[in-house]
Amino acid sequence: MAFPNFPGIPALKNPGPAGVATLAAPLISKFLNAIAPKWGIYDAANAKPVIVPDNIVSVDYSNAANILNYPLEEGAFASYNKIQNPRAYAVVMSKGGTQNELTAFITALETIQASLDVYTIHTPNKSYLSVNVDRIEYRREATNGAGMIKATVHFVEIRAAKAKFSTPGAASPTATTPQAQATVNNGQTQAATAPTVTGAPQ
Repeated sequence: MAFPNFPGIPALKNPGPAGVATLAAPLISKFLNAIAPKWGIYDAANAKPVIVPDNIVSVDYSNAANILNYPLEEGAFASYNKIQNPRAYAVVMSKGGTQNELTAFITALETIQASLDVYTIHTPNKSYLSVNVDRIEYRREATNGAGMIKATVHFVEIRAAKAKFSTPGAASPTATTPQAQATVNNGQTQAATAPTVTGAPQ
């Protein structure tokens, strides 16, 4: 591509195809990163990653329910309800690097396991909301490199119960309410006794 020359302006050097590719590479990389599928574990409150591994190896999903039954005659039964259990997830991730980086990774694992915060698991197809960590496992092996940690983080779905309040009835008067009546002492009464009748003198 040739650039036109103008009076008083130095001629521009043609960068050629390689130069154009070099100039466009950062823009292309930024665009690809923007549209790339997002994997990771994020804080539900501020949408920031709570742990940054090198790779997300796999995400396991489990969804089960309990079907309640009651017995009938002759060994038969009938089902009358179905209760959904909390969903469970297992995220397998790996992390390599220096000893300081691996120590920071282990610390992050232990922090989210002890936390009561809820998190979001992002995958390219779906995001799983409101989960908390109930168990972590990690191992280091000589066969896979002692400088790499492979960790499994187990999550369970957190379901918030909605409190229901009933309308209270009319309050009975007490000593702290204006409607209360003070107790009045009217003295003690005695049970009336039958009069004694004496016989007439003979």
